[in-house]
Amino acid sequence: MNNALVVEAMSVEAVSETDVLVRFNAALSPALIQQLRHWQLLLQQQLSVALIDSVLAYRSLLLCFSPQDPRSPQQRVLLVKQQLEQLMALPPRHQTQHQTRILPVYYGPEAGADFTAVCQKIQLSAEALIELHSTQSYYVYALGFSPGFAFLGELPEALQLPRRKTPRTSLPAGSVAIAHNQTAVYPQPSPGGWHLIGRCPTLLFSADKSPPNLLSIGDEVKFQPISRDEFLQLGGEL
Repeated sequence: MNNALVVEAMSVEAVSETDVLVRFNAALSPALIQQLRHWQLLLQQQLSVALIDSVLAYRSLLLCFSPQDPRSPQQRVLLVKQQLEQLMALPPRHQTQHQTRILPVYYGPEAGADFTAVCQKIQLSAEALIELHSTQSYYVYALGFSPGFAFLGELPEALQLPRRKTPRTSLPAGSVAIAHNQTAVYPQPSPGGWHLIGRCPTLLFSADKSPPNLLSIGDEVKFQPISRDEFLQLGGEL
C-alpha cells in the first residue's frame, strides 16, 4: 500500500441543525482512507458525549451531533475545525491497522451475466479478465446503497467501463460487479447498473450479527477465484 499522504486543506460546514460535514482536499488513496478512519475514531472519543453517529466515505466525514447538544451549528463547526486542526498537525500514521478479507468468487457467464460482454468490450480473454480482477488489492472507500454494500477501489484501468446504459431491476445476491474505477459485491438481491462478472458465496451482511457488515471502511479486500463446485459447496446458489 502506498503510504504517501498529503491533506492540503479541509472545509467544515453545518449541513443541518445537528450535522457537520468535513471535506478533505487530498488524493483518494488507501493511505488517506486509513488516516481519515484514524481521525474519525479519535473524534468519536473526543466528542463521545455530543455525537450520536459519524459516517466516513471517500474524502468526507459526516459528524452527527445529538439534538440535546447545547451548541449552535456554528459553534459545532468551530469545535470540529479546532479538533481536526490539532489532529492534522500531528505526523501522519505510517503503519495502519486494517482487516484483510479474502472473498471467493466464481467467475464466468453462468455467475456473471455480463462476463462475456465485458471480455469483448475490453478485449481480454476470460482468463486475463479473471487474473486482472483477482490479483488486485482493493480498499473499502464507502459503505452504502444497500446494507453491507462496499464500494471498492481502485479497479485496474484495463477493466474500467461506464455503468450499463440500462440498469437491471433485479440481480442475484453475491453478484460481483465493476463500473468506472470501482468494484463491489451486491449483498442482497437488488437493482443494479454495474457489469456482472461473477458471484461470491460469502455473506456480507447479517442483521443478527454485531457488527452486521462483514466489511468496514479501510478494509483491504482480495478476490480468490474458485470453481463452480467450490462455489456451490460454500453455499452459493445459481
